[in-house]
Amino acid sequence: MKNPSTLVKDADLDPSVPSERGSRAWFWWLTSLLLVNAALAFAYHFLDANPAASARADAPALVVAPHSITVSATPTAPTPTTTAMPAVVTPAPTTCWVWGPFSNTQAEAFNTQAQSASLPAAQGQPTQITASHVISMGPYPNRAALDKKVNELKRMKVTDFAVTDKLTISLGIFSSETAAQNQFKALGKLGIRSAKVLRKDTVLNKTSLRFEALTDAQTSLLKALATDLGKLAPC
Repeated sequence: MKNPSTLVKDADLDPSVPSERGSRAWFWWLTSLLLVNAALAFAYHFLDANPAASARADAPALVVAPHSITVSATPTAPTPTTTAMPAVVTPAPTTCWVWGPFSNTQAEAFNTQAQSASLPAAQGQPTQITASHVISMGPYPNRAALDKKVNELKRMKVTDFAVTDKLTISLGIFSSETAAQNQFKALGKLGIRSAKVLRKDTVLNKTSLRFEALTDAQTSLLKALATDLGKLAPC
């Protein structure tokens, strides 16, 4: 029979025989592991302590509005730059007028008179008229008597007349009897008594004054100047 102390020592040295101290350590280790697992399970199911879920919950929410996303299929063309056109100034309307016809002497005198009234120079326009009446003086018996009457007309400031080779004086040739009679009355106011209106059909070469591109103001001046001095009509 072996000694009891020897038995204790043999048991401690044999690994197949568990000691009381080792059994106790394994018991507490397993107990602790079970408690930790139980605590984690409790927290996961009842306290929502899932670390991954908490991380997702703590992250800020990213909300994208549908209307805020724009997909451009083609690049936007640049807006063309427009240049403002300068204002167009419309010129004032103008008109053309013909004044006359006159004898060459009258046409020159009236053209000079028109320019003195701030009108542009007129163009001489040859005009043929068919005359039917004439205001005439004479015939005189000789050249001396004819010259004496011419000097009287000049003293009376009559300038529109002509001496003919038949020793007569023509004070105007007119296209109508009415025009001749009107001029005859005007000459009578100047003191001419021996003149007479005669019927005479003939074609005369005269001159009309053509005024182009007259403004309204210039037209008014010309109308005032042409009163009782020939016919004024649009071109």
